[in-house]
Amino acid sequence: MQTTSILELKWKCREGGSGRTQRDFLDFVVDDESLSEKVGGDLVSCIGWFVPEQNAKAVNQIMLKTDSDLPDNRYALYVCPECSDLSCGAITIVIERIDDKIVWRNFAFQNDYDDQLNPIEDLGEFVFDIAQYRNTLRSVL
Repeated sequence: MQTTSILELKWKCREGGSGRTQRDFLDFVVDDESLSEKVGGDLVSCIGWFVPEQNAKAVNQIMLKTDSDLPDNRYALYVCPECSDLSCGAITIVIERIDDKIVWRNFAFQNDYDDQLNPIEDLGEFVFDIAQYRNTLRSVL
């Protein structure tokens, strides 16, 4: 298993205008690098901007406390900033617990009308210490 990474959450703003809603969201930052900048596109993270119940649901899913709504053990990290619906497309990953580590792998663009995952080749696997990972995510709740 590779080196342990550090997960942080930092506020970021998706600018509004021209039919776009401004969204302030919590971006996933891994080892001081913004994942939203790496994945690109007009997406926001799944936490920090939606109604409290959905925010808590997303946090509990990526903490592996509840099952994902998606098949194949995949979890949405970045979603449509207008509705968060998978029909618009999302960046999804596989999240696994291995001993005292959490592993993020297989980053891909996915939607609910196409059976194909479109892998994001330049994003590799991230390994997090479970205690640091959970403490970071608990701060959102």
